[in-house]
Amino acid sequence: MTAPSNSSDFSDAGSYRWALVSGALLVVVAAGVMWSLLLAQTDNRQRENVALLEGSRIAPLANPAGLDEGARAKAKAGGGAKAASPVRPLTLRISLEELRAALVGEGAVPGEVLLTFKNAKELADFRTRASLYGLKMLGADARLLSARVGYSDLGRLAEELNQHPNSYENVAANLVARIPGLPPPRGPQLDASNQGGGVPVADGLFDSIGAAGDRTGWGRNVKVAVLDSGITDHETLNGLRREQIKMVDSQAAPHGHGTSMASLIGGRVYPAEGVAPGVELLDIWVADAQGMSNTALVATGIMTAVDKGAQVINISLGSFGSSLMLQNAVQYAINNGVVIVAAAGNEQLDQLAFPAAYPGVIAVGAVDNQRRQAYFSNSGKGLTLAAPGVGIISAYPGGQVVVGSGTSQATAITSGAVAALLGWGYKPSEVAKALAQSALATGAPPEQVGAGVLQIPRR
Repeated sequence: MTAPSNSSDFSDAGSYRWALVSGALLVVVAAGVMWSLLLAQTDNRQRENVALLEGSRIAPLANPAGLDEGARAKAKAGGGAKAASPVRPLTLRISLEELRAALVGEGAVPGEVLLTFKNAKELADFRTRASLYGLKMLGADARLLSARVGYSDLGRLAEELNQHPNSYENVAANLVARIPGLPPPRGPQLDASNQGGGVPVADGLFDSIGAAGDRTGWGRNVKVAVLDSGITDHETLNGLRREQIKMVDSQAAPHGHGTSMASLIGGRVYPAEGVAPGVELLDIWVADAQGMSNTALVATGIMTAVDKGAQVINISLGSFGSSLMLQNAVQYAINNGVVIVAAAGNEQLDQLAFPAAYPGVIAVGAVDNQRRQAYFSNSGKGLTLAAPGVGIISAYPGGQVVVGSGTSQATAITSGAVAALLGWGYKPSEVAKALAQSALATGAPPEQVGAGVLQIPRR
């Protein structure tokens, strides 16, 4: 076997960890200003906070459903994923300094803002006037009542917000998301309670999850969307039905991460086999050749996957900040019966990456061959389960087979298991519970390994 020198999740950890720290700083600043930006006044003169300019949250959302009851009902009925809120007059203007503090920083995509509107009419009205304020529509989805907007003059953006204050539900930075970096070197643990597992799984993968033997038909008639950096041709993927949708503008050769994830889900040839070789793959490129993406692209990728009939969405990448646009896209997919499986992250933190941190997402951590939490695997409330993620064999561009480690690999393995269950007749709403019930308990706290280590439920 050959392996690129960066095969342990195939990315630069330094830049990712710097983006993480910078994003966290942006979050702290934004959180400090969001309550002071806007105040509302009702007819009986009671005052309440309005989260118009909302910074990204580091902690998982307190609302276990991700959306309020009205929004969930509206989404189920086929309307927008976010219910319209009552129009409330604003008593404070947004200053240029406050807007800069919330939108500008190393953790944010430069020159972009994510706007979520109170109703469809407000979004439509904004489309017609955006150019008058020097704003460029980079993308929008009426179901999410959200738009990705480019700006060159922060003052003009502030002017738009102050002149139309009742239009907006949320204004937020478009945060950087990316393929997780290399598992960090051993050293001081940022998560002191991490179990420190590092024993490679290698050829023992399928035995370790109860998937040894003939898996030829596993995942048949199930479409799995891989939101990643693109899937290249490889022997182990020959014969798989694949559709490609490219959302990034890059002429460079694709990052190898997406091919690796695809092989772990549906690979057919030893040694780069997957859990469910019968699946159909929907290859959605949301990350460029450097593994970089953003929360708006991930949200758009989720919506596209739902539109294209995906039953499972594998997201082996993430951000350490939330946005209402991404949150609503996740909820939209769940409301439409799509199972989202996402990586916890490789930063040795006690916080899950987004979208893994959202309620309803199957959030996956990594364990080693001794079923100990991998030393790099993030911990956190909301972790669903763990899967093998140390020393995992997978495909790589150029016909290569590599050995890599990461919660990315654990996530793709779990997505294969989800596809197998759906192919056997499990309902989407039953999958997470079935995986949790069949998981092998290790005695570790749920923040470290969730319900335990992935075991394929009996058919």
